Amino acid sequence: MNTTAAATQAQVSVPTIRTWCRRGVVAAVKTAGRWIIDAASLAARIAIGARRARKAAMTTTGTIIQMPDGDFGILGDAAILAAAFENGTPVTPTNEPYADDRIYLGVTRETWGDYGRTMETVGLAYTKDNGRAVYRIDTQRLASDAPAFYAVLEEMWDREEAAEAAAMSQDRDYFNPRYM
Repeated sequence: MNTTAAATQAQVSVPTIRTWCRRGVVAAVKTAGRWIIDAASLAARIAIGARRARKAAMTTTGTIIQMPDGDFGILGDAAILAAAFENGTPVTPTNEPYADDRIYLGVTRETWGDYGRTMETVGLAYTKDNGRAVYRIDTQRLASDAPAFYAVLEEMWDREEAAEAAAMSQDRDYFNPRYM
């Protein structure tokens, strides 16, 4: 089946289906520039999504933002986000094209102290006066649960990597001994 039929059957957007195909979430073959999706594989993916939906009730709230420190977070109602973080349930962003994504909150960080290494999960980034807060996004779980947001992050990471490679190339040229 093609991407449009698969998107209709799975009740997701066509870009989400394309992301699933690229990531191998569903079995698909690209022929003449178009994805041909295996119906059985798509049905299995839909079943997995249905089980996850029953397992964890989602809360639609908040907007994905990039914080000043470079991390990403969800800005929304403080009480709802706190409950989702504590219960480990995903939230769905309100901003497009991420409305079909399931975002889990919290970042696990390694810290070193007097007693050695400690792993801690940090959720709350900051609160605002109007009862809203920003919670950090668990970027480790994005590939399968939030394909649209993960695709945007991958593009950003690729651009950053290309810029770093270009800077390294310039440094190599600048410090080349034949010019000294």
